[in-house]
Amino acid sequence: MNSPLRELSTTSTPSPSVEFAQEILTATEGEGVDVVLNSLNGEFIPSSLAALGQRGRFVEIGKIGIWSPDQMVAQRPDVRYEPFDMLDISLENTATIRQLLETLMPMFEAGTLRPL
Repeated sequence: MNSPLRELSTTSTPSPSVEFAQEILTATEGEGVDVVLNSLNGEFIPSSLAALGQRGRFVEIGKIGIWSPDQMVAQRPDVRYEPFDMLDISLENTATIRQLLETLMPMFEAGTLRPL
């Protein structure tokens, strides 16, 4: 199964490594990506930001060492920063999360959906 995300996969860079940003920029001809779903912290946050295109969206799903909105604005005022806590969402919307999992799990089990 080919997908644009798989085609942009940075499999040549060992993980974890901050070099992934340069590979993404090379693959996107310097444009970067529209959305970063970030779970990395420390030195990886600037690298994740470097891979993000102008006026992109940075969705932070990490818990430890994440940046404050002020830190993000200081580095990239063009970025929409959205810290996101899945635990909070799941506790507030248990029925929705259950329904999503009940829908998605059979698709993963059947191989219809695969991890990237």
